[in-house]
Parts: sequence; structure tokens; C-alpha cells
Amino acid sequence: MFVKDKRSDAVWNKASWHDNYRHNNCDVYRRGFLGAALAMAKGFVSSGAGEKVIQFLMNNFSNIVTNPVALVTIFLITGFVLSQFMSNGSLVSMLAAIGVPLALQIGCNPMPVALACVYGCSLAMATPVAITSITIVQVAGYRFKDYLRIDGIVGLIGVISSWLSIVLIYGLL
Repeated sequence: MFVKDKRSDAVWNKASWHDNYRHNNCDVYRRGFLGAALAMAKGFVSSGAGEKVIQFLMNNFSNIVTNPVALVTIFLITGFVLSQFMSNGSLVSMLAAIGVPLALQIGCNPMPVALACVYGCSLAMATPVAITSITIVQVAGYRFKDYLRIDGIVGLIGVISSWLSIVLIYGLL
């Protein structure tokens, strides 16, 4: 579909990529990101890369990853940061494929690590890629730093409260 812009009266072929992105349906872009992320998560698990990451962490950072609180913190923050740019579902499956076996290998309960993966990924809301409803309000003229300023603070509060809940409920402290 060709989009005419009142400012420049440009059509698809003559408009810049930014104008086309802002004025067209962003769902096409989100589906492309989702498809790529799901394929990456499937390949990550089936290729054995998850096992290699676990072995790398155990060999090089064994003093950090053997602490359950540090493990929960790492997976909660990693899920929160990466899910700003990736699909939440595929990232949860990728992180859980690393975190749960790692927790079992060090002899701790895998449930806090799995919850950290899920909560970290579900708190993503600081970028337009992270959540569909944010792309709806993009037409209002919000800038990228507006999302980071407002939704980033809410996300950080959620990360801190999730960390406290997981650590206190499972008695990791």
C-alpha cells in the first residue's frame, strides 16, 4: 500500500525508510523479528549450544554461577535486557534451556531460576519492539527516549520487586 505523506507528498519508492516504517503497519516488522527469534531459539537448543554455554559458564565463572542468588540475578537481568529487542517467548525458552540445567548442575532448586527467566522476559516494556501496544501509540509522536524514560523505570521497579520476591519466597538469602 502506498502511503502519501502530507509533509512531503512522497510515495513508497521516494520516501525514506523511516517515513515508511512510521506510517505503515508495524506488525509486519514484529512478525519478522518473532520468526527470526523463534528459529534462533530452536537452533540454540537443538544444536547443543546451550550445553556449550553451560560448560563455558561453569569453567570460567564457577565462583559466580554456583551462588543461587547470583544465578537468579543474572537470568533476571539478562531476560529483562534482551527481551527489549527479542520475542519474549523464544527468549524464555532459550534462557530456561541454559538456566535450569545449570541450576541442577550446581545442586540448587531450578524453580527460582526458571521464574527469573520468565519474570525478566515478561517485564520488557521499555522499547517499541518489546510490546505490541507500544507500537499503537507510536503515531502520537513519542520518541524512543520517552519509552525508556517512563517504561524503563516501571520495568526496573518490576525487576527489583521480582528479584526480592523470588529470593525471599525461596529462601535464597
